[in-house]
Amino acid sequence: MDVHFPTQTAKKLVIEFNVSRISLVIQPGILLIHQNINITCTVHGIDIINSNLTRQWSKGPDLICYNGISVDSSKYIEFLTSGNQFKLQIKNVSESDLDSQYQCRYGFETQQKMLLSKNYFEYPPANEVRAIVNTNESDRFFTIKLHFKKIFPLPRCTALVEGTNSSFNLTSSKSFGNYYELDLIHQSADKPNCNVEVIVKCKLIKEYIIPTEDLRKCFSKENPPKELYVILLVIFIPLTLITIIISLVICKIKKTENAKSIIQENASCI
Repeated sequence: MDVHFPTQTAKKLVIEFNVSRISLVIQPGILLIHQNINITCTVHGIDIINSNLTRQWSKGPDLICYNGISVDSSKYIEFLTSGNQFKLQIKNVSESDLDSQYQCRYGFETQQKMLLSKNYFEYPPANEVRAIVNTNESDRFFTIKLHFKKIFPLPRCTALVEGTNSSFNLTSSKSFGNYYELDLIHQSADKPNCNVEVIVKCKLIKEYIIPTEDLRKCFSKENPPKELYVILLVIFIPLTLITIIISLVICKIKKTENAKSIIQENASCI
């Protein structure tokens, strides 16, 4: 409030009220369930918040904080800064906080509203989610499958294979509350080299790299699969045994023939 005193020639006192502008900013810019967020109320046109003027926070029609006194201190806390801002912290954000309109008021004339929209909300992929990479034995198609048990918003997923980005197709979708359960697939008749790295990314508000689980039976000369060692052992051991047995038989036959020849020589001498 700016007060202007009249000059000596003025006949009456003139008092002018300049309503300052207020802006609201939410931090962080992405809402995650069970985390805390801050809504900052900035009063433009002043250097410092006047403690003699009222500060109010409302959620919809309900007053939730008045001059630092919260209706529920386990949920809402107000912070004053040293400048022209005051903040409301909302603890442990839940689904009930979404799509709610929050309002800050400074004095009785100045106010601003903000909708805590779902556009700010994200439920990221769970840590255990894997992109399953495989080659179908029946049709020989190269496939990557994704399953999200709980996610929001709808992701846009791509697979980077041999320098080419390809999109996933949605195969099934179920919605429950604010969330989705989804199955996505990328399928290609062009099979990449077996040992080529596959990078899967999904864009919600942020972008996430999804770890892969490669079920293809890939091997090289330098790194043959364990199954190959087993096969070689299964073949090598019987062949070795057969070779030994044949050698023993041949040796025995030769010994027998040598013994017969010795007996015949002795008999001829008599």
